[in-house]
Amino acid sequence: MKRSGWSSQGKCPQPGRTARRASRERIASGDRPSTGYRVRVDRASFVSHVRSQRWGVLASLAADGSPQAAYLAVTATDAGELVLDARATSRKVANLTRDPRVAVTLGGPDGTTLQCEGVADVPVGADRDRCAAAYAATFPQFAASLDRPDIVVVRVVPTWARSGDFRDGASTLVEVDLTGGTARLGAPGGSGPGQQRPAPGQAVTVDHR
Repeated sequence: MKRSGWSSQGKCPQPGRTARRASRERIASGDRPSTGYRVRVDRASFVSHVRSQRWGVLASLAADGSPQAAYLAVTATDAGELVLDARATSRKVANLTRDPRVAVTLGGPDGTTLQCEGVADVPVGADRDRCAAAYAATFPQFAASLDRPDIVVVRVVPTWARSGDFRDGASTLVEVDLTGGTARLGAPGGSGPGQQRPAPGQAVTVDHR
């Protein structure tokens, strides 16, 4: 016997659930908005979004395999590489020198997120100059620090990236095409390492209830 105002699982109905369901059905049917990441996330859009977000978290692996994270300024080159600076003696630089596998996440307050996985290094020569120029263009206030001997430029070459759009009551995950082609939409529950990648053009929304 149901108790008035409660579901059969004993949970109180959540306000706005009907609106969220309608939004999910609209997106699944192909009636997506004409702007924003729900339509397309190619490399150019990826670069633009990283530059607009400006701050993110870099996760690297310590010598014992435990995760370590740092919140820092992040930008991107035209080629889609993520760029940040760091002290040469920092944990993150020691970690990525030993094991270049890293993860980066950006966004959140505006209702969008960006998750990236990739390979990091400390570029030298022309690559270093190119990455430093991209960093200085986004963060002119930090440009002078790049000339200090104790500061290095860190580059992350993404191998996988996914954006999330949680605005308007819907939860839409879009896998970024880092080659500059058409976006692929993520599968429910994610598509990180060890999980099957979605087929091109597969569109889904995720209900985080």
